Amino acid sequence: MGSKSPIHRKELILNKYCSQLVSANGSRELVEKMRDQGFHLIVASSASQQELEVLLEIARVKDLLPETTSSNDADASKPAPDIVEAALRKADLAPDKTLMLGDTPYDIESAGQAGVGVIAFRCGGFKDEQLSNAIAIYDDPADLLRHYDQSPLAN
Repeated sequence: MGSKSPIHRKELILNKYCSQLVSANGSRELVEKMRDQGFHLIVASSASQQELEVLLEIARVKDLLPETTSSNDADASKPAPDIVEAALRKADLAPDKTLMLGDTPYDIESAGQAGVGVIAFRCGGFKDEQLSNAIAIYDDPADLLRHYDQSPLAN
């Protein structure tokens, strides 16, 4: 009959699935490396602000990423570019000087519509064909860290 309401979705994520979620391998280390390299980091998530807080805690990066945008900051969710554009405005970043990390085709599509390139991760469960519009694809943040000096982040 239709999709679940945002309230029902939030309850499912926060109450049912939250305990099953784990951080992607190397998440904290990659964010620390990027911060230490001088990158301006901001989160652009389709999650609600409440969901995002929980997800950043699970990923063990909440203290490293104080600047965020969420579905609360956009009219339309990914794959629409609204959330990415909100992050660009909030951080005062130029799209052509910005890279996004993502793990879904929706991340790639929304960033592309906003003029931002994406480095994709397979750990989101999508096949390479579905991530093919990314500028690079890695298994997970740890894989990107292992190849950091040859990655788009090093350029």
